[in-house]
Amino acid sequence: MTTLNPEEFQLLSRAVVLWYRHYNVSPVEHRSAMLCREAVDLFRAGYDTSEEIADVLIDRYGEGDFYRLARPSLIFN
Repeated sequence: MTTLNPEEFQLLSRAVVLWYRHYNVSPVEHRSAMLCREAVDLFRAGYDTSEEIADVLIDRYGEGDFYRLARPSLIFN
């Protein structure tokens, strides 16, 4: 696994901020950790803009999905 450079870190941070702005909710540590992990995975999968990553996060984790973000290990798909 490679380390993110400052520009990549900023890109991923902005994607997570866009998710919070989209749903107009306040950041919460466990939710932010989950969103950041997902953002890194998306970046490594080839998504290369904050907007693209935020769009996928918004699609995957909707406004009513806060419980899933809080405890993803309890969700069985």
